Amino acid sequence: MPEFTRANQATYADGTPTGRIRYLSFEGGGGKGLAYLGALTAMSHPAIDVMTESNGEYVLNTDRIEGISGASAGAITAVLLASGHSLRELYDVMTDDALLDFYDPPGDDESFVPAVRKGPVQPLHVGRFDGPHSIDNRILGASHYDRSDHGSTVERGTIEASGLAIKHPLRGLFGLTGVDDPVLDHVFEDFRGCLHNLYFDFGMFSGCYARTHLANLIDPHPWDGHEITFDDFVTEYDTEIRLVGSNLTTMEPHVFSTESTPEFKVADAVRISMSFPGIFKPVPIGDPIEDAPEIEQSHIHPADEDAFAHLEGVWADGGATNNNPIHAFDEPGSYRLPEGMVGIRLGQDEPNRIDGLSGWAGALVNTLLSVRSDGEIRSDREARQVVDLPLGELSLTQFSPSERVLRRAIYESTLETFDFFSIPVSDVRPWVDSRLGLS
Repeated sequence: MPEFTRANQATYADGTPTGRIRYLSFEGGGGKGLAYLGALTAMSHPAIDVMTESNGEYVLNTDRIEGISGASAGAITAVLLASGHSLRELYDVMTDDALLDFYDPPGDDESFVPAVRKGPVQPLHVGRFDGPHSIDNRILGASHYDRSDHGSTVERGTIEASGLAIKHPLRGLFGLTGVDDPVLDHVFEDFRGCLHNLYFDFGMFSGCYARTHLANLIDPHPWDGHEITFDDFVTEYDTEIRLVGSNLTTMEPHVFSTESTPEFKVADAVRISMSFPGIFKPVPIGDPIEDAPEIEQSHIHPADEDAFAHLEGVWADGGATNNNPIHAFDEPGSYRLPEGMVGIRLGQDEPNRIDGLSGWAGALVNTLLSVRSDGEIRSDREARQVVDLPLGELSLTQFSPSERVLRRAIYESTLETFDFFSIPVSDVRPWVDSRLGLS
């Protein structure tokens, strides 16, 4: 590989100089987001200088990057990158088996929903939570958790009977079509519970563990009982983050940021942005529930209630309304991308294969996400500021692909990013392996 210096000028694929890269944007795509590891590895090249060497590791160059936006999986990538995680740490986090625990078990007697409620902060004491991770051992000043409404006896009985009636036929159907999907594995582990959650809480998995796990990863002082807000984040890490959520009540997207929601907890915004419909429960924001049990906790101080009034509603995946937040840092009233914005998209290598129910569902999701992403690119000029990453065999719901699938996707995404910046490279493998610590 040829050596470059910081004096070299990277250019877009059409030869246009990139100028000074100031902003990054990551779109949503679930497990496909593992391809971001390749793009970021390429961006450690001195000619691009987005990732810079520090004590033998490559971290975000905060002297250069002013802000990062993200939706869904892109929101997770944005906060991890902006909070100082190195390339090796990003690889470790994004390939950790803990990601599979994001599909937390429904629980037999109690079910919880991450929520943001008004009122004084109270201690959180969870009486019981099934699964390998106990909330009361992991929550450190975390957000509010509602106890789910389990409905009437008739409703519960209907769900129970429905679950018994369709579980085995469905499992057989997916088995016949050769579907290997970690979400389905978790669903069939407790099919009745997932059906119950979907009916009453509009999502099969609470995402409570996901929220807590991410909060601990980005909080510089997790022991002090105070979770990091958007205002805290930019002060602590010197990089602004802007994360997209979808308010299902008002049917509008919203960008959580230092400007719009300075006192909002970053972990809540990430949990909202990753609330893939049907998979994870949506997150309510608003007034406390009447006759609420003592289990509830709120982090909206009464003095801040007016600032949160415009956020009231039920919130879901940011990708549902804006899966490609490249315009998150636009100047007010402007409809042009700011100079120095580079959007990173999760491309589609092959046409969707529709060879059964799961293939149809996957094709539908990919189409909806693509429409939400393509619509944000408003001109040929903006298209030149967006790199489309090849995905290989990465999939939306598979967070733990085989090493072969993962490495191929990372290598190809690294090469595509070098091509985007017109940097000639013959073999990216040594470059990637050295920076990610792969053997």
